[in-house]
Amino acid sequence: DTAGRDFYAEHMKAGQDLMADGRYFDAEERFAHALGLKRGDVTAQVARLHAQIGAGLFLSASLNLQSLIMESPEVFGTRYAADMLPSPDRLDELKSLFRATITDGTDRHRMSAPSIRRASGVLMAYIGYQTEDTALIREGLDDFRDRVNAGTTAGEPLPLEVRLEAFLRAMWLPE
Repeated sequence: DTAGRDFYAEHMKAGQDLMADGRYFDAEERFAHALGLKRGDVTAQVARLHAQIGAGLFLSASLNLQSLIMESPEVFGTRYAADMLPSPDRLDELKSLFRATITDGTDRHRMSAPSIRRASGVLMAYIGYQTEDTALIREGLDDFRDRVNAGTTAGEPLPLEVRLEAFLRAMWLPE
């Protein structure tokens, strides 16, 4: 009997439990189901983003982060509780992976594709903001800016990513 059941809440709760267990792919699927029930729900979008980061789905996470910023910019002044993010150990692994990705100028591994390197910078900055690590925010945004600027030529209109970087810098590093 499905009468009276709140499937959205069930998916969100299951996703949170899966995140806590480090089962990020499964959590991402549950949050995606919740989004299917409540399209545009910011809570489910942020939860899915965090699961994608934990799962290493960097291109998807970066695109969803950028989309969410454009749709709901007020969200990016919010810091989430530690239990809403990947585990501290996983965050440490991700920081190391992002650093290796943005500093390795070779094509020795799959993480060297330009799109993944750009994604690594913006996701590194996001993790820095969530963990209150100003140096990590700056490192990620500087790399993201450098990669975006390397793709533009004089006289072209500013790409969306250039404006995104400026917006995030103003939000997360209000110096």
